[in-house]
Amino acid sequence: MAEAASGVVGVWPLAGFDKLLHYVVPSSLSDQVAPGMLVRVPILNRHHLALVVEVNAVPDVPVEKLKTLSQVVYPFPALTADLLKGGKISCARPADRGG
Repeated sequence: MAEAASGVVGVWPLAGFDKLLHYVVPSSLSDQVAPGMLVRVPILNRHHLALVVEVNAVPDVPVEKLKTLSQVVYPFPALTADLLKGGKISCARPADRGG
């Protein structure tokens, strides 16, 4: 069984992705990253907004293959711990949810 990796976060991209992605947190940002924070992450050749949902996460690929988190957008969480724990976060578009 894989172990949690220090300095790895699990994020939900806010742009049409429906799975949790993992990124390495650079040491310069490590004290700024917490669950609920809005961050920028590289996906393909663009940087996308994402929401941190796990810290010290267990990645689904070797840590050496992970990309690095680019930026913390705000110095405070966009979602509180209660909102993160209150239910599964849905990244699906409204049409995908039947709404």
